[in-house]
Amino acid sequence: MKETAIVDSTALKQRFYKYLKENNIWWSPERLNYSLGLLFQGFYLRGKDVLEIGAGHGLFSIWCAAQGANKVVAIEPEAKGATQGIQQEFRKVNDAVDIEGKVEYMPSTIEDYLAIGQIKSFDYILMNAVINHLDEEATIRLHLPEAESARQRYRSIFKKIFDIMRRDGVMLIYDVGRLNFWHSLKIRNMFAPSIEYNKHQQPQQWGELLRECGFELIDIRWITLYKLRYLRCLLSHRLPAYFLDSAFILRCRKP
Repeated sequence: MKETAIVDSTALKQRFYKYLKENNIWWSPERLNYSLGLLFQGFYLRGKDVLEIGAGHGLFSIWCAAQGANKVVAIEPEAKGATQGIQQEFRKVNDAVDIEGKVEYMPSTIEDYLAIGQIKSFDYILMNAVINHLDEEATIRLHLPEAESARQRYRSIFKKIFDIMRRDGVMLIYDVGRLNFWHSLKIRNMFAPSIEYNKHQQPQQWGELLRECGFELIDIRWITLYKLRYLRCLLSHRLPAYFLDSAFILRCRKP
C-alpha cells in the first residue's frame, strides 16, 4: 500500500501564527495552543485525518493542519444570523495563510454531511462548544427521565459519527456543564455572560449516551479559563469550575 506523503507543517504554522498576530485575532497562537493543547493532550496529529464539526471560521481546523494533520474537513452550516458570511471569513484566512489544501471547508450540518455517502473515515473528530447545538431542543431535555425521545435523537447522531471513525479513533469534545453557580442564582455569569446554561448538559450525561453508542470513555476533565491558566492546577476541578464557567473536556474512543 502506498503511504500518504506528510507535508512539513513548519512553514504553514509560521504563516498562520503570523497572520493571527498581525490581525489581532482573539484566538491568538498562545490561546489556541493552550485550548487545543488540552484537547489533544497525550495524542499526536501528525499524519492524522480530522473532522471538525461546527468549525466556525476554521481556526481550529487550520491549527490542526499546522500541527501536521494530513487532511482536515471543517463543516459549519451557514445560515442567516450569526453564521452568515462565515465561509468568506475562512476563505480570507485561507488566502492570507495558504493552507496548502490541507483543510476542506464545507457549509454543511453534520447530518447533511453524513448523508453525502462514501465519507472517508477519521482519526479524530473535534467538537468545540457545539455538541449542544446538534439539537438544542433535545439537549434541553436530555436529563429528564421522560425525555427518552431526546436521548434517542442524540444516539442516532452519535452512532452515525461512530461509523465514520477509524478503529481507535478519538472524539474530542469541549463544552460547559449545565450546573453552574451563577445560573443557579439566575444571574448572568460574570466569567461567561453569553452562556445559556439551560441549553447544556453535564459531561456525565454525554458520556452515558456515548457509551450506549459503542464509545469507550477516555476521560472527563474540568478546565479553567485561559486568563487563569497559571492557576490551572488549583482550578481545574469540578468545584472551582462550578463557580467559574463550568467548562469541561470529554474524550472518548472507538474501540
